[in-house]
Amino acid sequence: MNKNIKIAIGIGVVGLVGAGAYFFIKKKGKKPFSVNNEVDIVAEGISEVNNPTDPNFDPKPSALNLYKAMKGLWTNESLIWNTLDPLDSQKRLEVKNYFDANYGKGEDLIEWFKDDLSGADLKKALAYYGKNNK
Repeated sequence: MNKNIKIAIGIGVVGLVGAGAYFFIKKKGKKPFSVNNEVDIVAEGISEVNNPTDPNFDPKPSALNLYKAMKGLWTNESLIWNTLDPLDSQKRLEVKNYFDANYGKGEDLIEWFKDDLSGADLKKALAYYGKNNK
């Protein structure tokens, strides 16, 4: 095998390992979600707790849904939208504040969105909070 080819393969492998390590470190402390728990939380959170007309709104279940949707190696976009779509802007702000204080681990919800979402999903999430994509 040609020396240049060996070097190129070595660089590629090092790059992949580095990218994997970066991704792992970036997600440190965020455990993968459980599908069974996710379904239970979505059903409970959307139908009972996150009703935007409820005067006794509790942001905790919604913040927990967002945390579970973004922790670990994969992002559950449908859980994010099932949680945020039914809420008005005031309730979304309450959820953000609760998330930042209880689940953010030093980062706010917007930073979590930027780490976990991209494209149209990121643009939609940021728009919910009056932010642009920068």
